[in-house]
Amino acid sequence: MIGRMNYEQIKRYSLTEIALLALFVLGLFVAQIVVKVRRRVVLSERMPLIGSGLSVSMPISQGWEYEKAWRHESDNSFALVGQLQISQHQGVSVQWRYYLGSSAESAQEILQRRIHQSGSKISSIETVSGTVPMEYGVMFPTSDSSDPFYFGIASLDFGRHLELQVYAHRVGIFDIEDIFLALAKSVEYEVPAQLQAGKDLTETFWKNIEESLLFRDKSDEAFLIKNITGQPIGYGSFRYSEHAAGENTHQQISTQQYEHNKSLLDSTLWLDGDEKRFIWKTSFRRVGVEDSRIYTVSSEMDGTVKISTNFEEDKQFASDTLLMPELFLPECAVLLLNTRQSKAVVDALSPDGMLVPTAIETIDINSALAHSKEMAFAVKVDFLNNPNSFEELYFDTNKKLIGRFEQYGSQQRLWDVTTVKELKQIFGDSFNITNDVFTFVQ
Repeated sequence: MIGRMNYEQIKRYSLTEIALLALFVLGLFVAQIVVKVRRRVVLSERMPLIGSGLSVSMPISQGWEYEKAWRHESDNSFALVGQLQISQHQGVSVQWRYYLGSSAESAQEILQRRIHQSGSKISSIETVSGTVPMEYGVMFPTSDSSDPFYFGIASLDFGRHLELQVYAHRVGIFDIEDIFLALAKSVEYEVPAQLQAGKDLTETFWKNIEESLLFRDKSDEAFLIKNITGQPIGYGSFRYSEHAAGENTHQQISTQQYEHNKSLLDSTLWLDGDEKRFIWKTSFRRVGVEDSRIYTVSSEMDGTVKISTNFEEDKQFASDTLLMPELFLPECAVLLLNTRQSKAVVDALSPDGMLVPTAIETIDINSALAHSKEMAFAVKVDFLNNPNSFEELYFDTNKKLIGRFEQYGSQQRLWDVTTVKELKQIFGDSFNITNDVFTFVQ
């Protein structure tokens, strides 16, 4: 009996020792990976962000996974993300963010503001030198369940800034210092001439508004929207006016865009050239949906742009001289035609408050995707948040807009200049304009 008990006890101890040995080996394996994470930082080729003059790298050592292209986010930023899964409970993640519409602050001021907003604490602030200096430190969240992480800010031109975050989950925070520093030093940046050209265009635009030149020779416009087979599917209508307001003159553009059995957009934008301010109110409704979504986008004296809606909390961001309400992209294209520049990038502001970097480029009319006898000039408008979204704007010899070609993803449409009378004949009661207010009758 005693001999049997000793045998079972020996057997049990042997299994325990084997299990401990296995855990020890696994621990050594994980430790080796962590050492490799720190000591061997292999970076990808630089990944450019079109229109920004900026390019960065990502870690590509064994086990790393990362996005192959920048992704546009709803907070007016572009993101690039990568991660390394070391074990079920351990990992490292990297996130680049390029922000539009930043306030005119230094990198250290932005860093201090982000610290305050997050409620975190930071180690001493250091600087990584390179083509763009980056201010950084280790952030320590006040929550015990959150891991500390490396966080850096680089201030760029034209109201932009770059952020780099490197998180270590259950990996020693200083084991990822080499990763952060290697990535921060990988940044390449050159002030793009296209952004400077965009700044020049927007400055000229506001000067024309201030001097009441923008709408001086502008007449109301009507366009028939057709699908790629030439069938009418909707219309666009634009009305221009000026209103005296004390010593100032407010310029107004009212628009209506309707797509048959799909949607209606009513919009009015008021411009104050003396104060370089605007208020833009838009109602958007899908056919068959009872309630409209209402957006109010306004710029303030201090450069802040505020967005309020009837369905979510208010938002705001800091504007810069590159900002251009997308309604005025055709006017911006004409300004480009009047310069020696062939390409410029502006920040197009959509009616819902989204900010999108947009390239405006003159093109040969023979390479345009649509043609007419009246066409004398063509300008391509590329929305840089989506490689499959662009427009071509067509002008006559007087640089008056006579049509456009649109592509948004797989959808393609043509706009042909027409008259209000023709639109009424085609759409009947679906086209109804009363005074200065656009209304929709379904």
